Amino acid sequence: MAESVTASDALVFDSHCHLGLLDDGPPPPACLLLATACDHWPRLLSLAAPAWDRWVAAGLHPAWAQQWQEGTAAALAALLARPEVVAVGEVGLDDRQGPAAAVQEQVLRQQIALARQWDKPLVLHGRGRYGRLLELLRQEDAAAVGGILHGFSGSVELARQFIALGFAIGVGPVLLRPGVRRLPQALRLLPPQALVLESDAPALLATTAAVAPQTLLALLADRLAGLCGLSPAVLVAHHQANCRRILRLPSL
Repeated sequence: MAESVTASDALVFDSHCHLGLLDDGPPPPACLLLATACDHWPRLLSLAAPAWDRWVAAGLHPAWAQQWQEGTAAALAALLARPEVVAVGEVGLDDRQGPAAAVQEQVLRQQIALARQWDKPLVLHGRGRYGRLLELLRQEDAAAVGGILHGFSGSVELARQFIALGFAIGVGPVLLRPGVRRLPQALRLLPPQALVLESDAPALLATTAAVAPQTLLALLADRLAGLCGLSPAVLVAHHQANCRRILRLPSL
């Protein structure tokens, strides 16, 4: 029987987690904890714990892009100056939530500029806007910093375009949904060096029976390993190395 990843194994790094920023339980160790709204930023530094491999990303999610005001760029830059803030995120475009597309795009451009200024990778959100997101990344030379495309659910052709710009593909709970087809077909054609695992906790835990993030990551590792033709342990080793390289972490 093929080996699997279990909760008793070494912690799998969670490349996308929001736990602890609201009243939703304490943040776990071994994760990238991402802000989505300006309200989250004051808490970020208190939640960072590099000794536990808990790092943080600061950014403004497109759903809250209207919060960007005069002075927001300076406040974000002050956070990015801190070594425990390792990425700009969660940022991007969304066709279902947030203000008008023009507002989202302007805010994203400013955050890409800050990422380049501080040499920090981006963690991207692109629901329903992958094509336009690719255009903006090219226009703003986001390949200079690269990063992670969170919650990917598109085609292999789209994934390869993001990978060519230096972005890893974030694989989350959508992969475990019954009947999902296009995503597995895309993932089996992508190299493991371009894939990372994410829980997106607590946002999507309800779709996976509210399991703990580490249990969810283990389930994802088992599923993705099967698609890649690897053992779960080897898949996780790739994932850990990918996170360390992309986020420039000292250790995992």
